[in-house]
Amino acid sequence: MAYAGRIPQAVYRCDWPNFALAMPRCFMFAGRRPDAAITHELLRVAEPLSIDAALEAQRRHMESQADQQRIWGPRTAAGAP
Repeated sequence: MAYAGRIPQAVYRCDWPNFALAMPRCFMFAGRRPDAAITHELLRVAEPLSIDAALEAQRRHMESQADQQRIWGPRTAAGAP
């Protein structure tokens, strides 16, 4: 992958034949569509995991609050010193 143009944009290209053998590049295409497709798929797959992680974080937070309440008693819930 390289960045090309006056306004740099991602471009996927095969430079090996060009550099090694002074031949034309074997392929070259803009990176916007492939990058968008990959991003979409990563987010699609990761979304359920992020929801699970958020629910687990909430569960742990509630457990921590319950533990503090049990250890310190009602004083902390009422804001007493």
